[in-house]
Amino acid sequence: SLFNINKESTVIYKLAGKANEPPAEEKIVFNCQARQKQVKKIDLKPFITSGVLNVTTTVPIISFSPTVMITKEQGANGRQFEFTILAPRSGVSAGTLTFTDPTTKSYIWYIVEIHVDSPEPEETINIKTIARKSASVTIPISNSKSEPVQFSVTFSDEDVYGEKEFTIPPNSSKDSKAVVSPLIAMKRYSSVYFYSDDEGEFWYSLKIEATEPP
Repeated sequence: SLFNINKESTVIYKLAGKANEPPAEEKIVFNCQARQKQVKKIDLKPFITSGVLNVTTTVPIISFSPTVMITKEQGANGRQFEFTILAPRSGVSAGTLTFTDPTTKSYIWYIVEIHVDSPEPEETINIKTIARKSASVTIPISNSKSEPVQFSVTFSDEDVYGEKEFTIPPNSSKDSKAVVSPLIAMKRYSSVYFYSDDEGEFWYSLKIEATEPP
């Protein structure tokens, strides 16, 4: 506002501004294995002197305390924020991690990208056969839950096949059969993967040895 003393008049300027969302502080990439709990830390940028920050995320496979306390000493130098990663299956999970000051509503956020590798095999099963002769292996799968669990099955090679989907009733088990039908004599490793929304991902390694046919 400008006030004219001589004419006793006032000129008012209306100012309008638009604040865009702040960019991410950093993109952070982590590597882990499915079904293995890992604790990670990131350096939290200091943007308040002291107080409590609310923490939210869009990454479904991480867990943490919903609030973080910042003291004056930490506010000057920043602090480390700790969270836990537990992925049920392999793949890539990405999203945001946001820290908000509930008093001023100011916030900072990070892009988090997590690359999840397959877990270690449950077991290595030895299979010996003759080329052009099929051999089968039985893999027991159990369900300790009080509700049915559905599994999908993936085979890593075309000459290994079997049931692609099955459901196990509550508190019971089922034998999943894989058939190995090599066309030539060879020695190699193959694998059978089991996926479930409830149980996550696990797999078995198949050590195949096929000798020359008579």
